[in-house]
Amino acid sequence: MYSQSCRLILHTLASFGLSFNVYEKDLVFHSYLSRIIVFEDPVVFHSNFFTIFNNNCESVIVFCPRSYINKFDLNEICASNSSISQSSINESIQKLLPGFKYRLGFCGKYFNQSTRHDENRAFIRLLESKKLFMWFPHTFSHLQPHNFSFSKLEAEFKLNFQFAHKYKLPVEPGYAISPHHSGVYPTYDVLYSLWKSIWGVNITATEEYPYLTAPRRHAFVYNDVRVLPRYLTGLYTHTLKKTLYPGGDAGFYDAVEQSSVLSIILNPITIIMTHMGNYGGESLGTSAVNHLFSTITKYTNIQMKTNNTHYLANIYFSYFPSDVSPIWSNPCMKKRHRNINPFAKNCSQFPNIVIVGPQKTGTTALLRFLSVHPLIQTSIPQKSTFEETQFFSNNNSYARGLSFYLQMFPKRKNLSMLLVEKSADYFDKSMVPFRIKSLLGRRVHIVIVLRDPVIRAHSMFLHLQAHGFKIASFEHVFNNASLRDRILTKGLCSRKIARWLHSFPTKQVHFVDGEKLITNPQDALNTLQESLKISAINYTELIYFNSKKGFFCLKNKKCLGPSKGRLKKAPHLTEETKHILKDFFLHDTQALKEIFSKYRLKPMSWF
Repeated sequence: MYSQSCRLILHTLASFGLSFNVYEKDLVFHSYLSRIIVFEDPVVFHSNFFTIFNNNCESVIVFCPRSYINKFDLNEICASNSSISQSSINESIQKLLPGFKYRLGFCGKYFNQSTRHDENRAFIRLLESKKLFMWFPHTFSHLQPHNFSFSKLEAEFKLNFQFAHKYKLPVEPGYAISPHHSGVYPTYDVLYSLWKSIWGVNITATEEYPYLTAPRRHAFVYNDVRVLPRYLTGLYTHTLKKTLYPGGDAGFYDAVEQSSVLSIILNPITIIMTHMGNYGGESLGTSAVNHLFSTITKYTNIQMKTNNTHYLANIYFSYFPSDVSPIWSNPCMKKRHRNINPFAKNCSQFPNIVIVGPQKTGTTALLRFLSVHPLIQTSIPQKSTFEETQFFSNNNSYARGLSFYLQMFPKRKNLSMLLVEKSADYFDKSMVPFRIKSLLGRRVHIVIVLRDPVIRAHSMFLHLQAHGFKIASFEHVFNNASLRDRILTKGLCSRKIARWLHSFPTKQVHFVDGEKLITNPQDALNTLQESLKISAINYTELIYFNSKKGFFCLKNKKCLGPSKGRLKKAPHLTEETKHILKDFFLHDTQALKEIFSKYRLKPMSWF
């Protein structure tokens, strides 16, 4: 009873001699057992992780109105965890995967609180058989962590800890699951902190990263907790009987094969889960597990065996070491994320404008000029990073997550205000455009400041001299790899501009001519206001030329410090040095011109 599409793919793979073994593929089958107590819809026993060829199968027993498991269902579940089977299905599961074992999650508040005697007997049966399972903590009363304060959540965890201690549950060290994935992704720092301090959690799982319908979900590490990905099986909360499944028996088995088996084939590591209610009544969960194992055994040579969650995580990150660092997306953009979003009150706090550009092109001056616009608020200066946020470019800052980033911005005075940040080093780092796009998406405007590379190189030369670098001449620069990189190579912009324009459409990218920003900032700012489609203010009345400083300043505001405007006071470059520098930047400038022509952008004045 195998679907045609599944058989075709499996046979095709077999025809190419593709083999699967413990070293090549890992599968985790997560299955939610049905709810067993009728009381306020809390999850009480949320099971998790039996391991298939190195990895684990997760199940959950939860409390829910109108759907429960009685002691006979518990007998079936216990039999599937025992070498002494009481049904042909469970005997088959044990034969296919010796040592198969559910790991059960628990919310202790509703234990033995049912008005139904058969449900309470099921509880007694479950605790009598507790050693047949491994256990992990949920929350005491199934609350969603992102909705609660530190003290409330701490009390929940401590009560559940006491419950586990009272009944001597064999809790698997270091593993937990959050109700409805709340606080796991989007991340809630309080949850991660209390997980670690009370339960010592360092592994969890979610189906929400990067989002539910992603072609391939990923793992990530946050606050030293490894978060593993999960997939679906085609079984849902309402899937209680095969006769109610679309297509009946055939539809049920086809869904298991197409959702689960193909996921295993197409993903090196696959965590698959069923839902609540699938283990009561006709026990579709157990049937799905058995059918999945049988299909794998019949059509592949995958070797299956049980192991713990820590081994699973080690295997996963050995295959995908780059998944250690998460890619943050906007938690306010997708409905499912909004429902479990600890940042719901801060959705308006993400910036609208990000200013980038090579160092010494005028990004600081531009931010300062924009700060006087009545509709613009700038990021809060960060002392540790030269007043910039540097969130997307600094891996340590980025790993700290969105709560850390949002703290860098003032609260909007009103919804019409635009939040702006700038970090010069965003321009160079290859991962930054992707990170910004993932988080800020179509709502952000990228402002790029470019300057004549020869003049910028001279400015950077003087900047480093002023900071104690002993640089006698540009000949010294060319012969020193570090200086060459900082003064010359960082002025090569064509590939970096191509990367930004590959990540964002031209309607979201705005260029500022750095030479005009220095010589005629009013005109440059008027052009930018028009490009950003924000109400224009008259910068002529706000900006004046400070002859003593040698550059433009804001009226009634303190001028920029002595690190700015050095070119006005420095000796001019010799014609020979200019020629050498122009020759160095020649091909890059030509490539930049071609990019501007391709995208029909207004050329820089220094082209």
